[in-house]
Amino acid sequence: MLLLTGDPSAGAALAELTQAGDGYNLTTLTAGVKEAVASPDQTHLLFATKDEISVRDLADGSVKSLVKGESVCLAWAPDGNHFSYQQKSGSSTKLYVADLEGKAKLVIDDPNGTTDCAHWIAKDRLVLDRFAGLTTKKGAEPLKPNT
Repeated sequence: MLLLTGDPSAGAALAELTQAGDGYNLTTLTAGVKEAVASPDQTHLLFATKDEISVRDLADGSVKSLVKGESVCLAWAPDGNHFSYQQKSGSSTKLYVADLEGKAKLVIDDPNGTTDCAHWIAKDRLVLDRFAGLTTKKGAEPLKPNT
C-alpha cells in the first residue's frame, strides 16, 4: 500500500506499507511530495515535488522523471495516456498537457495567475474554471478549442 505521510504543506513523504512477519514496515520512497494522483486504471502514480513531476509504475515500482519545475494541479486524462498540470511563472499561471514521455504542450498562459485547476471531461477535453484574461504565447494565433 502506498500513502502520503507527514505535513503536505512542507512536502509529505510517499511511503510504502508492507507486511513484515506479525507487523508492518513503513518505507519512505520519495520525500517532499506536494501532490499525488493515481492513473484512471490504477497502474501508475503521478506525483509532484518542488523540483519535478514523476510517474511511478505500481506494478514494478520503477520511477520516471517527466517534467522539471514545481508543478500543481495534477490531473490524468481519462485514457491515462496524458495528464495536465500548472506551473507558476512570475505572476502568471501556465497550464500544460504532457504525455508519459514528458513531452509537454502549453495550453494556456493566464497572466492573472489563477489558482483554479483544470478538470478532464474526455480524453481530449479540459474544463477550466474562472480563467480570465487568457492569452497564448503564439502571437496572434487564437486558442484552439478542445485542447
